Amino acid sequence: MHKYGLATTLEELSDGYEFYTDNWPLHITQVDTFEVRLDPPESLYLENLISQTHSFKINTLNDELFGPDKNIPVTRLGLTKHMLELHNSIISNLVDLGATFKRPYILKENYKVI
Repeated sequence: MHKYGLATTLEELSDGYEFYTDNWPLHITQVDTFEVRLDPPESLYLENLISQTHSFKINTLNDELFGPDKNIPVTRLGLTKHMLELHNSIISNLVDLGATFKRPYILKENYKVI
């Protein structure tokens, strides 16, 4: 199985752009780390599900520090109905594909947008 996470980048990135944990581009985490075996048909289905999502407005809340050392700056976003629907739809589809989640306690009703 492979480990994944799903995020929406808020800036345009060139094809093949690579980044590491110390230089993430501006993004919204849709689903934290999970493991799943995705064959091409399943990965394309998930990609289509996400790409068909309509745009929606976001509202910033406050800045916080995350991570084990509380040294990762993030801006919290107000959770909207559309954001929660997208998150829950992705989670439901990942469960159907046999995904296991690293931190299931931050999913669904405990989802916080960062």
